[in-house]
Amino acid sequence: MMREDEHSSRRNAGLRWLSRVFLTAGAAVLASGIYIWADAHVYQALESQRFDPSLPANSNGQIANCKASAKAFDSFNSSIGRLQIPRLGLSVVVLEGDGTQTLRRGAGHIPGSAWAGHAGNLAIAGHRDTFFRGLRDIRKDDVIQLTTLNRSYVYRVDLIQIVESSDMQVLDKTAEPVLTLITCFPFSYIGPAPSRFVVRARQVSSSAREDLRECQDLPQSADHQSVNAETRREGANSHN
Repeated sequence: MMREDEHSSRRNAGLRWLSRVFLTAGAAVLASGIYIWADAHVYQALESQRFDPSLPANSNGQIANCKASAKAFDSFNSSIGRLQIPRLGLSVVVLEGDGTQTLRRGAGHIPGSAWAGHAGNLAIAGHRDTFFRGLRDIRKDDVIQLTTLNRSYVYRVDLIQIVESSDMQVLDKTAEPVLTLITCFPFSYIGPAPSRFVVRARQVSSSAREDLRECQDLPQSADHQSVNAETRREGANSHN
């Protein structure tokens, strides 16, 4: 009888220990998820103010000179613009680069692709389950707005397609200024998605921001332009 009680006591102690382990692990996962969510949303709220033309250029930490703007553009993980699709209610700050940390905080400008104000293919990636979730409802002729520190650009969607993750033609250079948005597909897929959802839009207009009219378009530095094709391939394949 005593042996049975002792065995039962040990078994209960083991179960209590396991329950504590699972509770601790669950709490850690939950805390990590909350931190990532909060970090992304706080970052978006703060950085979005930099691209709000209704705010004075010298308030809220906005960069008010061209040299500082160019420095921000050349820094990976720094915010370089705000992308908006009015009909979808989609608004997201765009960062330079497309690494893991970058895409947790916002959309990412794929290194090696063009930039607004320059001829070529401007490619921006985002996660399908966070900032680019709304792309599932995009339509042809939808208007896309991109606001940088000194100019605003308007694009109109002319192509929506689904391609294999290995298809690099979506990053091909173009003679005219176009915008390409890339996210993984299917949107509801669990795990690494096999395809890419691609939105192509042509630039239809641009205008200088009234609060920073003295600045010219942000230049693409020699270092930024020299990013090789391998970096572009890795970026296009990593946006789940």
